[in-house]
Amino acid sequence: MTLDKPEWAEWDAALAAELLGRLVLVGVTRQTPDEELIEQLQVYGIVVAVDETEGISVEVHGEQWKGRTFALPPSPRAFQKARPGKYTLRGTGEVVTDPDYTTTWMLTAAHDS
Repeated sequence: MTLDKPEWAEWDAALAAELLGRLVLVGVTRQTPDEELIEQLQVYGIVVAVDETEGISVEVHGEQWKGRTFALPPSPRAFQKARPGKYTLRGTGEVVTDPDYTTTWMLTAAHDS
C-alpha cells in the first residue's frame, strides 16, 4: 500500500528557494496520542538551508533559543506568508515585527510500549 503525501507536504523547489534568508515565525504543539497538550513552543529566525531530503533549517533568534538551529520537515508549502504586524510569542513575551512567513506544526508523541 502506498500513502499519498498531502499537497502541503510536496516539495516545491521555487517556494523553498523563496524561503531562504527569510524571517519565519514557527509554532510547534506537542501532544500525547490522546491529544493531551505536552508543550507549545514558538520560535523565530532566519531560514538558512532548504533541502528536499534534509528539510528546512532555521537559525533561531530570541532570548531562549538564540544560536540554535531548528530543523523542520522538507515541506515548503507548510509555510504561509505572514501578515505585516507585531507577533508576541506566548512563552517569552518577545515581539517579532513583520516576519515574512509563519508555519505551525502538530507533533504527536508515540504510544509507550
